[in-house]
Amino acid sequence: MAIRMKILTAIAVVFILRATEASTSLLQLPTLWEAEAEAASAVLEVPSQSHCSLLVLSDGKKDFVNLIRERIDRLAPWGLGMFEAAAGGGDPNVTQAKLLQVVREARKVRILRQCFSIIVLSDDLSFLSSFAESSLRGRLLVWATRLLVVTRLPLQELRRLLASSWTFSMMNAMVLITEATPRGPRSGVYIHLPYSPTGSQVARLASWTPQDGLELLTHLPLFPDKFENFYGTTLHVPAKHYKPYWFEEEVVLPNGTKTIKLNGMDYLLFETVAQTLNFSIKVIPIALWGDALDLVMARQTLICPVFHGVLWRRFERFEFALPHTFAAYSLSMKKPGLSDKWESLYYPLAGAVWLSVVGVTVVVLLVMLVMNEIGDFSGQSKRLEPGTIVLEVVGTLIGENLYKTLPTATSGRIVLTVWLVFAFVIGTAYTGNLTAALTLPKYPPRVETIEELVKAVDKVTIEPWGKDFRDYLIESGSEKLIKLAELMELGHFLLDGLEIAMKENTAHMEALEVMKINIAESFSDAHGSPLLYVVKESAMPGLSGWPIPHDAPYKKNFDFCIRASLEAGLYDKWGDDMLVLAQRESRERQRRRRERGEVMEEEQEEESSNKIKALSIVHMQGPLMLLLLGLVLGTFTFVIEVTPCTK
Repeated sequence: MAIRMKILTAIAVVFILRATEASTSLLQLPTLWEAEAEAASAVLEVPSQSHCSLLVLSDGKKDFVNLIRERIDRLAPWGLGMFEAAAGGGDPNVTQAKLLQVVREARKVRILRQCFSIIVLSDDLSFLSSFAESSLRGRLLVWATRLLVVTRLPLQELRRLLASSWTFSMMNAMVLITEATPRGPRSGVYIHLPYSPTGSQVARLASWTPQDGLELLTHLPLFPDKFENFYGTTLHVPAKHYKPYWFEEEVVLPNGTKTIKLNGMDYLLFETVAQTLNFSIKVIPIALWGDALDLVMARQTLICPVFHGVLWRRFERFEFALPHTFAAYSLSMKKPGLSDKWESLYYPLAGAVWLSVVGVTVVVLLVMLVMNEIGDFSGQSKRLEPGTIVLEVVGTLIGENLYKTLPTATSGRIVLTVWLVFAFVIGTAYTGNLTAALTLPKYPPRVETIEELVKAVDKVTIEPWGKDFRDYLIESGSEKLIKLAELMELGHFLLDGLEIAMKENTAHMEALEVMKINIAESFSDAHGSPLLYVVKESAMPGLSGWPIPHDAPYKKNFDFCIRASLEAGLYDKWGDDMLVLAQRESRERQRRRRERGEVMEEEQEEESSNKIKALSIVHMQGPLMLLLLGLVLGTFTFVIEVTPCTK
């Protein structure tokens, strides 16, 4: 009997204890708001940052908001903003529209604060999903913005959203999940790590209980940097051949086998970033650079590691990593050919000199004629015929001898002596320059400015990505740049555009270094002399960088590596190496062509025209045409003279 009573007593005690625990749990349920508020305060509290502001966004949980307001001195010394976006009756479109409006207002507050934290409070999975999309579209978050989602949803329901949403996966976001237990409320702090030693995962960083407070469970701090280490993951980046910045080359391994290796200035810089942040590179083949930018804007790739011009219009679609090069977008045209040689008699002296010689000749003729008519007062001077004076002055100017009949007056002889000296100097200078003009090729002046180019060419070809540049030029306000934009024709790839420039009166626009390399490789003669030249004045000089999505959280990590490489002078060193490599390849290619006897006929003609060794009929066009003109004029005069006059 005593044993039975003891058993019954023990059973009663167990039931009493369980009932007590159940009643305790029921009593704790109303205090979950307090537990959530206290746990959120412990996570967000940063004593060292006294200038922080806080924004609370909820779907109608006013109790939590009131509890947070009581802790404002610890959480948000610089103010608290509260927004409410009630669910749209189950319609996700209505909910998203409301959230987007709230996000736009919240962004105005975030822009004004350096330290800014956001609490999103909701137990509705669709509400959290709509917030993630709206915050992305409204550009609410940057990496410095700390986002804490407070919810009572189980972790199993949140895993997919945390992994698939850019906001929760990539941004500086954590999730606080609170649940009621028999021992009281308990909160877990979770974060999605896109890169970790075990790959993409949801990790539990800390836990909070009323008894123990906030306790860290891993070596990671709260709101850790997700992009200090990519743990060997493979990043897929879009790129294509764009020498000297990104290209493939064939290398021979020590064992004699050949393999394809990436090279280029931008590739080497990106490879340095990859080694520092511990990730590998895999190229996504693209046909157009516009495809690469579309992938960046859609956040299907983290970055496009080939430089693009930093234009303000492009910031509407994406941003840039730290600009690392000053890329001048220039124009290339065909070298002007040799002009006709019928003007060779005119080339040795400038126009002003020709006018001066004519003027001096006229003055001397007038002086000589006046002196001949007046004579001296002694009457000993002998007058000359006016025709004789003209022949003497003009004849000595062109190298003829003096006539036997000379002026007898001293003054006339002095004038004639001075004229002989003048004619000797002018004749010597003219004959020397004439020899040079006939034996050396005289090219017409090149177009070297944008103002000259828009007047000289029929159109300007550019690749499809040139639309941004054309819009920029149209809005520049410069008359010559607007005219250049009107001449631009999109859709011509580099080699096609240069080929058109060789055949037609056009120019092609491209980055300066890219154009120089391709001209040296594809548009040079057998001796390496380029057939095209680059206009000196750049159409669009400016900074260039790698496109990245808006508010990319890893930008600061990439910028740090890029800045360190630039400060070390590595990028300039790689540029010099690319130039040496291109020159060596060009020399080797030309050597192999000469060994095989593959020098083209047109190249031989170009060589002979560039290295003239003897005068040809082309050079003698001027004197021959002058002789022909004289013969025609003499024949015409002779016919008039021998034709009898009729009354």
